[in-house]
Amino acid sequence: MPRPPLPIGAWGKISRSQAEPGKHRARARFRDHDGVTRLVEAWGKSGAAAERALITALTERKKHTGADITSESRLGDVAELWFKTEVEPDKKKAPNTIQRYGDLVDKKIVPGIGKLKLRECSPTRLTAFLRKETEESGPSSARLCRTVLTSILAYAVLSDALLVNPMREVGAIEVRSKKVESLSVEQVRKLRKDLKSDKKANRADLPDLVDFMLGTGCRIGEALAVRWSDIDLVARTVTITGTVIRVSGQGVVRQGNTKGKSERIMKVPTFIPEMLERRRIEGPHPGEYGVVFPSAAGGLREVTTVEWQWRQFKGRHSQWSWVHPHVFRKTAATVVAGAMGSKVAADLLGHANVPTTEGHYAKKERVVADATAALDELAR
Repeated sequence: MPRPPLPIGAWGKISRSQAEPGKHRARARFRDHDGVTRLVEAWGKSGAAAERALITALTERKKHTGADITSESRLGDVAELWFKTEVEPDKKKAPNTIQRYGDLVDKKIVPGIGKLKLRECSPTRLTAFLRKETEESGPSSARLCRTVLTSILAYAVLSDALLVNPMREVGAIEVRSKKVESLSVEQVRKLRKDLKSDKKANRADLPDLVDFMLGTGCRIGEALAVRWSDIDLVARTVTITGTVIRVSGQGVVRQGNTKGKSERIMKVPTFIPEMLERRRIEGPHPGEYGVVFPSAAGGLREVTTVEWQWRQFKGRHSQWSWVHPHVFRKTAATVVAGAMGSKVAADLLGHANVPTTEGHYAKKERVVADATAALDELAR
């Protein structure tokens, strides 16, 4: 009767042999993830050292078979293994996406339901967790948790620890559409006047930065990543090619693609080249990164720093307390959509299609239609 095969991820009896004095070999048969049993060996100065090296190699090899994951495994352990093996090595994911997923695992999923065994991860329990997350942190956070949980449990299915992904039965999380808040042309004129007359705002380099966001519709991080090499003052164009983010262990970095992953060339209204020409002559040194809006020290300026500076300005001008920097992007879109249609506004923002604001984005570079006539109204 033939000997039954080893279980996936298991190894057989370890044998030792001495090749020569001070050189020993340990060998064992190991059944890989594809069902094939292979001979694995390791060397050491002694038989015991060779066996220890072999066990280390076999244990590491076992990790890649999914054999350590069973229906009895804790969700938190599986989540951490998923992050280390599937997310961190993924070169296609942006550093801030990897960091966000890691934070969700460490701060939300592991503390919230990490002690559940995989077999206990029923749609009812998962739904209860997501409802609580919605109540405590809002629907956007809950939706991201849902995305991550779906991937973690799909990883468990592929590891043969579950037959089906229980997240398939968990309902979608509704996000109520918010009323679009944007500034009127009159409000923009008043805001620009208040910024220019505020000494602290000028020291913080806010007036020009706000003008740039109003005239381009770009995000804060995108504006802070714009380099002088991205600007053509003669053609009056700006190319949005990247964004500024903070990466754990690295600090503030310039990521060479935007949130939508689509470079876009846009014609800018006349008040932008005028401001840029002045900054080129009188403004701060662009520093090693060559950016238009550097930090006070000449490096990359951080998004959270700008947000803090903006809150300080609002504290001195309470009539603008409702305005978040993202409102400048919405204002540019509203002005352009009203004058030239939603398609042009979608191109300006880097959106792949008109109805989408934070969904799928086009990968190809786009030359945005000339919307300067509409945007110039903001500076009159």
